[in-house]
Amino acid sequence: MPTTGPTKTGGVPVRSARVVLQGLAGLAAVTLLTGCHVPGFAVPHAADTQGQQAARLWHWTEFAALTVGVIVWGLIAYVVLRYRKRRHGPADELPSQRAYNVPIEVVYTVIPVLIIAALFTFTTMAQRKIDAVIKDPAVTVNVTAFQWGWRFSYPVGNVTTITDGNTPPELVMPVDETMRINLTATDVVHAFYVPAFLFQRAAVPGSPTTFDLTPTELGTFAGHCATFCGIGHAGMLFTVRVVTPDQFAQWLAAGGDGPPSGSG
Repeated sequence: MPTTGPTKTGGVPVRSARVVLQGLAGLAAVTLLTGCHVPGFAVPHAADTQGQQAARLWHWTEFAALTVGVIVWGLIAYVVLRYRKRRHGPADELPSQRAYNVPIEVVYTVIPVLIIAALFTFTTMAQRKIDAVIKDPAVTVNVTAFQWGWRFSYPVGNVTTITDGNTPPELVMPVDETMRINLTATDVVHAFYVPAFLFQRAAVPGSPTTFDLTPTELGTFAGHCATFCGIGHAGMLFTVRVVTPDQFAQWLAAGGDGPPSGSG
């Protein structure tokens, strides 16, 4: 007589192997549909110390979320496989009907609270470092946003660059030195945003704000207004050129006439 029971592969029932494979396939599908990505790759490298603080916080947050996710997925897989209905078990078999488990409930209540408290603490610490202003910045520049352009004024050297028609102005910064930026707006709300710095700050009429930026890489970076401010919003652009301190001093001494020497 032929055998009617489930065949085995390497000692594992075919049905059990199929259930495991289906579970793994379902987990992979859920992971893809939720738009998961490799931790860290969603945040570009920051070209300033303030942005690096934000990126570091985001990286640790991603790894914390991934750790929690792996634990949750593992528990779900365990429950699905461990308590699935057995093919040859009693027809009326039921899993444990216990209404509660105090130790487990305490654990899954306390752990999320601790995670939230830790994330809040690290976020607050990072925000304070990002918003911190030093006592004696190397350079100060007054930045004014208006419909639809920018004005960058350096009190030392009496240098001003401003939007000229369709030509965006240039904000010149010395590398590895802290620049104090006093930001304001003359008409509506704008936003000073440099993607390479991972930094954005609102420019609100009547409410000037002050912050520090410390670029760490030489080069030219794009900047723009990140808050819709009217019909000319798309053209409200500027560039940031980070040069050596010597090149910056030469440019400032020349009254901002032409690009800093050797800046590329």
